Amino acid sequence: MKKIPYLQWLILCDEYGKTEGTKKELIIGIFNKLTSTKFPFHYPKMWFLMKFTGCAGEYISSFSIKGPAGNLLFRSKKVKFNLKTETAHHGLNVSLMNFLFPEPGVYWFEVFLNSKTIAKMPLMVDLQEKVPEGKKH
Repeated sequence: MKKIPYLQWLILCDEYGKTEGTKKELIIGIFNKLTSTKFPFHYPKMWFLMKFTGCAGEYISSFSIKGPAGNLLFRSKKVKFNLKTETAHHGLNVSLMNFLFPEPGVYWFEVFLNSKTIAKMPLMVDLQEKVPEGKKH
């Protein structure tokens, strides 16, 4: 059986960047749950971060997002990358702007490597009840 790289991380967050001098990665606002008072709703900006390592070779990666009913909401482009050594790292970082969540439920982020599923990550999206003004929970 051919070895494949593993995911060093799989993260959903609000902001991503790198420092100027050291190029260290900055990850801000990691989340695994969202809430909204109405549906459908657009989340203004989120990053989906993946980092591969552990096996030298050339690979093709992509990911998809499925809604609570299993319907395909998004499929990324396929990205080819090369890990020169088993300790090399390759990050695939995708910014999703104004992503539409049509209903509450569990959304699945599915990662593919050479067209095979290698990881799935759930994102819970809940309906937040509006609290009438002047009333506390």
